Amino acid sequence: MTSQKVRTLTGRLSVWAQVNHPVGTANLMRKLTSSSSHKKKAPTGPESGPKVAGLAAADAAAKIPHPITLADRTDGIALANRAARIPGTF
Repeated sequence: MTSQKVRTLTGRLSVWAQVNHPVGTANLMRKLTSSSSHKKKAPTGPESGPKVAGLAAADAAAKIPHPITLADRTDGIALANRAARIPGTF
């Protein structure tokens, strides 16, 4: 059998199965295409560095040499409020 005939036969068989047994065919397709049977385990090599979360992780990802303090943030908010001409801020 040539590959074209095999593809035609496989296509006809799958269409027949979908028409006559839709639930079974759906379950079979879900099993064949699900990624749970193909999951790869996480690498077990040495850690790349200490685990950090939150703002520290964001600073590390952005390669900021020192974390931004709350005072810097509130100054920026105050400046933005003044630029937007919000009453009571200028």
